[in-house]
Amino acid sequence: MGKSNAPIHGSITPELYEESIYFKPWGWEPVERSYTFSSYENQKTRVDIYSDAEEVELFINGRSYGKKEAGWDHKYKTSFDIVYEPGTLQVVAYESGEEVGRDQLETAHDPISLKLETDRDEISSNYGDLSYIKMTILDSSGREIPYADHLITLQVEGQGELIAVGSADPLSTELFVENQRRLYKGKSLAIVRSTGKEGTFTVTATAEGIESQSVTVTCKETEKKYKEFIIEEKLTIYGFDMTVGELVENPVTKEIIQKHLPEFLSNPLLERAKRISFNQLIQFTPETILPKDKLKLIEAELKNVQ
Repeated sequence: MGKSNAPIHGSITPELYEESIYFKPWGWEPVERSYTFSSYENQKTRVDIYSDAEEVELFINGRSYGKKEAGWDHKYKTSFDIVYEPGTLQVVAYESGEEVGRDQLETAHDPISLKLETDRDEISSNYGDLSYIKMTILDSSGREIPYADHLITLQVEGQGELIAVGSADPLSTELFVENQRRLYKGKSLAIVRSTGKEGTFTVTATAEGIESQSVTVTCKETEKKYKEFIIEEKLTIYGFDMTVGELVENPVTKEIIQKHLPEFLSNPLLERAKRISFNQLIQFTPETILPKDKLKLIEAELKNVQ
């Protein structure tokens, strides 16, 4: 990859500036790659700069906060205590008095639009290939807004189906299988699966007060992957690895479930669980609803389905 002389910097949120922060040896301080702290103007915070250069200099809105030593002797980390003021935060690294790299962050303003980014513009049309779509909120200048927590609603049209949507929020209790998700630190991720047919699918994201955004992905058949999938499918197609929706919407497998668990097909849980596998459903459902003895009978009959 080669060596980069450019410094990297991040900030402690002002609300944590004077707090005693404890983290384990393998942990990391709560430094954010951001210079947007809404409602914290004129409050103290700290900027950490990571650089292997001899010196680094910090600028806020063009005003220098001075130079400090950096590099090996300081474990590649140099800190500046500042008073937060919206604008431009810039760091310059120096070797022997000469600039060798710089880094810059700008304060984001009011949320205006959504941005959708796919990991690939084209996926295999063979059933099961996945497209990962990152969602962020932007201001009028295209800057990401880290404090955005909008509720995003998703709609998929065409040869794709939404199978999960989530964020990195460790405290969220939202279901992954819904078509809505609240952003965490301005970001969220959707996963769409191809339906097994060639064509395209379009994902549209909307949020209250924000311009909606769409992205289209092409589904194209890939011969090698298709052959591999068919071999695997013959071995596992009828079983609890299938989604709940696939099992209850197939007339043959639905009849098997109806015979052993008729009350399950009328359970309100069913509609919300259609996108997850039956195995996943079993893990989180009380045995009073899905008795083990009946599940064994269903599983045995599913294996005989041709």
